[in-house]
Amino acid sequence: MVTIKSWLQDQHINSKLKRFDLELLLLGLLKVERSWLFSHNDDSLTDTQLQQLSHWVKDAENGKPIAYILGYKTFWTLKLQVNQDTLIPRPETEQIIELALALPQSPKRILDLGTGTGAIALSLAKEFPTAEVLACDFSEAALRVAQTNAKNNLINNIQFISSDWFKGINTNHTFDLIVSNPPYIDPNDEHLSDLTFEPITALTAENKGLKDLETIISEAQNHLEFEGVLMLEHGYDQGMAVRTLLIEAGFKQVNTHQDLAGHDRITVAQKNT
Repeated sequence: MVTIKSWLQDQHINSKLKRFDLELLLLGLLKVERSWLFSHNDDSLTDTQLQQLSHWVKDAENGKPIAYILGYKTFWTLKLQVNQDTLIPRPETEQIIELALALPQSPKRILDLGTGTGAIALSLAKEFPTAEVLACDFSEAALRVAQTNAKNNLINNIQFISSDWFKGINTNHTFDLIVSNPPYIDPNDEHLSDLTFEPITALTAENKGLKDLETIISEAQNHLEFEGVLMLEHGYDQGMAVRTLLIEAGFKQVNTHQDLAGHDRITVAQKNT
């Protein structure tokens, strides 16, 4: 008989995975909360469950992200479906939600560029239930995932459109808040070898990772209300470059916020005129 406790102990010794990841696999398999897991240490696992866990552990040891193995990822207050058509939402991106909640006035119209799973857009739609949220992505496959996540999380104040950044958005359609976590990794970055399971188009951009950021910054003012706010996630070493681009584009109140590791991560700016 293999119990939850004995399986964890054995895998902790014999597998390359961290205990936290092993626990995530158990939570996904058993479809329970973490508190349940710890109070049922002596429950037995079936042969079928053990076979599934063995398969998942092997996949994880070969580098497949836990989120792709389980098919979901938690972000902010949401449980989101993910697959290999979408980037896995990162905890650092939740800072955009925190910064939006700290704005002096609640935004009434919000645009999320490159929505992927819908993580940012759906979180903002939930936090600002009276706002109109528009989420766009050039990937139809990603949009299908985002729409499923809206349905699963019972979020209705959101629309999804296919658009390559601003190309599919009417020039008369303006927003109080525009947010984006665009591709910002240099195609030659050595760390890309650790991200082989995720869609490359959601990760990399030309010009040392700045091309998509440049495109968004150059066009954002045309879609912002007076004193509307632009929030951009970027690489840890891109803060100064992004601030320079924003200032040159005529934005004011340009500030970069650090993540929990102390790295530049989110830059916020306001439309000047």
